[in-house]
Amino acid sequence: MVEKRGIDGESEVVAQRSGADTQTPDHPILRDLEPVEEADDVAGSEESDMPEPDPEVGPAS
Repeated sequence: MVEKRGIDGESEVVAQRSGADTQTPDHPILRDLEPVEEADDVAGSEESDMPEPDPEVGPAS
């Protein structure tokens, strides 16, 4: 069972306890959206004008 969540992401129980006046949509809202991994794709592409950072080098032992 999917828990109905408010527009701001709070559950109905939390909204009732806090006294919030929140609207709930007709369809459930996902709790956590999947992270977008575009940053990794952009950094690895050859189209980027940014130079790659030099790796940090520590003391040799």
